[in-house]
Amino acid sequence: MRAAARQKVQYVCQNCGAVSPRWQGRCDDCGEWNSLVEESGSSGIGAGPKRSPGKGRVITLEGLAGSTAEAPRTRTGIAEFDRVTGGGFVRGSALLVGGDPGIG
Repeated sequence: MRAAARQKVQYVCQNCGAVSPRWQGRCDDCGEWNSLVEESGSSGIGAGPKRSPGKGRVITLEGLAGSTAEAPRTRTGIAEFDRVTGGGFVRGSALLVGGDPGIG
């Protein structure tokens, strides 16, 4: 049986995303006053990984253009299997053939 996660209260700065275990009038990271807001999070077993606040950077995505060569495939000799795999196996690839629902 899995233990339930405990609820943990934390305070998050609405200006910079810094997390504090207790309320403060001023954020230690950015210095903004009255910006900490209470949020309840889980801690303990089953809480999941801790994530840092969104302090990422914006990147430009490149468009995909051009043509790709069809990868050579190795036929299995089983007509239906070759059909559903698109003509056989591709060297260096992995193919999940069976498993529990949701695994693939």
